[in-house]
Amino acid sequence: MIGISKAQEVNSPTLSYAMTYQADLLPPQVVAPNRLVWDAPSGWVKSVDESTGKIIEPSGDWMTVTAPDGFSLDVRASILMDDGAQIYVEYKGRDKLTEQGLAKMQAAELLTSEDFYFITSPTVMTIAEKYLWMNDSTFVSKGVAFQPPTAEKMGYVRYDVCLVNM
Repeated sequence: MIGISKAQEVNSPTLSYAMTYQADLLPPQVVAPNRLVWDAPSGWVKSVDESTGKIIEPSGDWMTVTAPDGFSLDVRASILMDDGAQIYVEYKGRDKLTEQGLAKMQAAELLTSEDFYFITSPTVMTIAEKYLWMNDSTFVSKGVAFQPPTAEKMGYVRYDVCLVNM
């Protein structure tokens, strides 16, 4: 490669915890053999600075099934913070289940981070002054829990979100 020496030091980014959020999920709409639409009508957000909020409609995931154990996420979420601020979040991501995770999902059992590779990259838009810094920030999130919904009970997905620092 031109201009890069083998001895050149690379300053790697670091991550700092920003928030946890949980989106409640209704059973998915199966709109095609490889397309699921998950409605997320509610949920909660708790940030590192103790700000809290709730996920409101419209929110959901327009998921593509890439393999029996693989999924491509396409999420949009509306958040209403307890201070009245509105925040829009969208992200793409990947979810790859382990063999045990796939069995748990099929049995509607709780999956944890040991059951999947579940990584997303959220972007945020808001006009709320307190949260403007988020508009120009890069985030990475890790799925930490997934409770598949059933006809009798709403499910949820929970993420830990980190800010990428340079």
